[in-house]
Amino acid sequence: MHHAKRADKRSRALSQAHASTITDPAVFERELEAEVAALPGTIHTLIFSSELLASRRTPEALAQLKALLDRFCDGYRIVCYMRRQDQQLVSRYSTLIRGRRTASDPLDSGADGLDYAEILEAWEDVFGFAAIAPRIFERGELHGDDVVVDFLTSIGARHHQPDGAEPERNASLVPAAQELLRLLNEDDRLSQPQMVQVRRSAMQGFVNQRFAGPGRLPSRAAAIEHFAAYQASNEAVRRRWFPERQALFSDDFSRYAEAATPAPSEGEILKVATAVIGHLLEVIAKSPARPGAAAERGGKPGKRKPEGKQRRSPAERVSMKAARAERKRDPTARSAQGKTA
Repeated sequence: MHHAKRADKRSRALSQAHASTITDPAVFERELEAEVAALPGTIHTLIFSSELLASRRTPEALAQLKALLDRFCDGYRIVCYMRRQDQQLVSRYSTLIRGRRTASDPLDSGADGLDYAEILEAWEDVFGFAAIAPRIFERGELHGDDVVVDFLTSIGARHHQPDGAEPERNASLVPAAQELLRLLNEDDRLSQPQMVQVRRSAMQGFVNQRFAGPGRLPSRAAAIEHFAAYQASNEAVRRRWFPERQALFSDDFSRYAEAATPAPSEGEILKVATAVIGHLLEVIAKSPARPGAAAERGGKPGKRKPEGKQRRSPAERVSMKAARAERKRDPTARSAQGKTA
């Protein structure tokens, strides 16, 4: 995360409703400039937040970013949250398995963004030492034991937490749910970007709520070995940014057992799959595109919209796109189907 200062009086997080869909840098720059220009004069701080900022560390990319932001800002504070590498990978695993990752080892979640010395040095080279504000993501280190509260506190912004409200957590999934998603990712048909999006819209919320819980863990020895690979990098960060600490991170590995979490049984995976199928059937039953649904809702039976105007579910739309693509590849497919019908 980082925020950039303006000469006004409040802070504002810029909208990102469709920023992820912009692929033309010129378009992004124009829309950002328009959004900043439309802010009220009381705004003094712009907040840009993304985990992807940690992977933007080439001198050219960071210089280009600063040149863009210099149009609007006269000061910067780069807030970087660092989590012990083994814990970061275990946490990242459930996130990646919701996408297209097929690895079964929680520590096999990619090494990008784990060399904190490299990241901080790259940003320091462009924005300067005084702008860098690394934070340690560890129990007892965060204000309010919550990363959002900690970030806002670190930049001097106020945060209102309703009474009784619990901080949001990026919950993991139980091993059987992780394994079901991993198996779906191994299927080439279901791991295509369109199908991943359909899965997210149709079942992700249900899976996240129904099967939240501790996920798979590596063995204690594997976690320690993986953490040790970053010893030199972590020590460089400690010396430069946290000289008062004896070590950058805690050396408590008690959350890990001697052996890795065993793989879930087929029965356990089947229970999750059965629940997911039941949920999807309920979604289909409530879908307005299902034949006869209008009659059940009190509408006029037999009055269906023309074929081309019916509302279709995401799965149906993806299926139709696949069928059209298949016909383009094989022009004889439609005529052959007609002859056998």
